[in-house]
Amino acid sequence: MWCNPLWYVFIFPSVALASELSAMKIRLAVSEREVENLKKEKTVHTSDLYSLHSRSTAAENLMEALKNKASVLETRLTATETGVENLKKENTDRPKVAFTATLPGPIGAVGPFNTQTNLLYTKVFTNVGNAYNSATGVFRAPVKGLYYFRFTALSYLNSIAMAINLHKNHEILMHVGAYNTDGHHEYVCNGITLELEVGDVIFTSLPKNYKLMDDANKSTTFSGFLLYPM
Repeated sequence: MWCNPLWYVFIFPSVALASELSAMKIRLAVSEREVENLKKEKTVHTSDLYSLHSRSTAAENLMEALKNKASVLETRLTATETGVENLKKENTDRPKVAFTATLPGPIGAVGPFNTQTNLLYTKVFTNVGNAYNSATGVFRAPVKGLYYFRFTALSYLNSIAMAINLHKNHEILMHVGAYNTDGHHEYVCNGITLELEVGDVIFTSLPKNYKLMDDANKSTTFSGFLLYPM
């Protein structure tokens, strides 16, 4: 069989080139897909980086806000602690004055006397500050301030006039009395708030020709305390 040598020369290299071109197209397509994938990954990474940056900035802002809030709370806490310490010091330094006393009892009837007579409450329950003198029945203000005083008295004898005077210095501030007509227990009581200067005295007295009772129940009492200094 006759074979043209030119046909062999031109045909077989063309087939080889076509095969190589096809392989290159495939590689190019693969490379283009890889490029596209890389671009997508870059976009995703860029988005992630932006998101991370935003979250980091938000976290930093939150941290700064928390620091500011902590600083404010620290300032308030310091102010509160200082206030508490001042109140503790004020309470420690504040004078404390309070007393309660009764007649010695039971001695029965007290009075009547032919003159006004100071009542001596010699049975002392409380005497904080030692401002009450049980030997004289007199309270003497140790500091200028606002004080509260209260007194009670009892009678249970028929046809008895009972009364108590409350004195500030030489002035009678109160006169409280009752007349027992049936022999049953009869009580009187009263209280008063007073502004006192240092050295002012408060005491009670039994008026002339009046009578009251002293018994084991400690029903006739005198008490007072400092509300606050001024």
